[in-house]
Amino acid sequence: GDALTTEEMQGFDVDVAIAVGKALGVETCFATPNWDAITAGNWANKWDLSIGSMTITRERQQVLDFSTPYYYAKAVIAVHKDSGITSLEQLANQALCVGTATTYETWLSGQDLGFPASSIYAQPPANVKVFAMETDQECAQALAAGRKDFAGYVTSETVVDANIAAGMPVTKVTTVYAEELAAAFDKSSSLSTDTLRADVNKIFETLRKDGTLAQLSLKWFQVDLTLPPQ
Repeated sequence: GDALTTEEMQGFDVDVAIAVGKALGVETCFATPNWDAITAGNWANKWDLSIGSMTITRERQQVLDFSTPYYYAKAVIAVHKDSGITSLEQLANQALCVGTATTYETWLSGQDLGFPASSIYAQPPANVKVFAMETDQECAQALAAGRKDFAGYVTSETVVDANIAAGMPVTKVTTVYAEELAAAFDKSSSLSTDTLRADVNKIFETLRKDGTLAQLSLKWFQVDLTLPPQ
C-alpha cells in the first residue's frame, strides 16, 4: 500500500530524466518499453538508461547496474505518541501491526526482502509478534483509537506523515529499510556504461545539492522523498 500513484511517479521520473539529460548536454528521448523488458536487461542498445522508479533488488543487480538512489520509499515503525517508546529495542517481545501481504510484513516476519544489504537499516525487534490487518491504514486507526493488542505499526513514511497530518496521535520511531529507487543501466550493453553511470551519479549529487530533486519531489509527491535515510 503505497501512497504514490503511478501518474505522480511517472511525472516525477520524466522531470528527473529531463534534468539529467540537460546536465549531460543531450536531448532526452523517451522510450516506453514495457516494464518487464526494462527489468530483464539485454536492451540491445535501444536505450541508454532507465529512470523509472526502479527499486534496487539483488535479482535485478544480476542483469543491471544502478546509479546512486535518487529517491527513497522508506519503511518506518510508528507508535502511539504517549507510549514512551523511542527505540527499536523497546519493541522487543511486543506485537507490531502490518498490512497483510506487504513488504512490511515480509520484513517484520524475518523473511528476505530481496534488497541489497545497503537498503536494510535494521532487523526486526527481538521476538516481535506479527499482527496483520487488511491494510496498514487500519493499523494506524486501531492504534489511534486506543487498541492495545499491538505496540505500533510498520508502513511507509508517507503513510505515517499523512496520519500525523490528519491529527492521529502517532509518532515515528525509526526507519527500518528503504526501497532505494535508482537509474538503471544494462550490464550487457555493447559499450561500457561505467562513465555514463559515474556522470549520472555526479548529476544526482548536484541536483540534490542545488535543491532541484527536492523541488521536483515536492511538486509531484507533496513531500521530499529524495533525502537518504538518517
